[in-house]
Amino acid sequence: MWQPVAEVGEVAPGEPKIVSVNGKEIGIFCEGGRYFAVLNFCPHFGAPICRGKVFGAVTATEPGKLSYDPDRLVLRCPWHRWEFDLETGQALTPIRQRLKTYPVQVGAPEAAADGSNGSNGSGGSDETAMTLYRVRRTGTTLWIQV
Repeated sequence: MWQPVAEVGEVAPGEPKIVSVNGKEIGIFCEGGRYFAVLNFCPHFGAPICRGKVFGAVTATEPGKLSYDPDRLVLRCPWHRWEFDLETGQALTPIRQRLKTYPVQVGAPEAAADGSNGSNGSGGSDETAMTLYRVRRTGTTLWIQV
């Protein structure tokens, strides 16, 4: 089901907007002109993850060599610095827990307003602590699929 959550102008780059949908606190992010929605709950110790920082991913291509990817966005938990890919919800460290995620996209007004559920592309275990929600943009209204 699609839910309108905010107007585009209400979600400033680098400043997530926290909304409540079906009793869940969800953070809406605008980064690099793309929109993301994340359940505001870190799987580690339940921190309000949306208070964390978003930045480009830094990975080790081999020992002693780092690679910076500004297009792969990372959300870092404010409490214990756990890091998650903002688009997929996947942890950057080799934690065994997998997160149930929903793809995020900017869509046409007809698709967002038709009330269809569409494909959620979820994977992983049922023990979800951080969930991404599909986001579509219609005119100036942002919608998430829950």
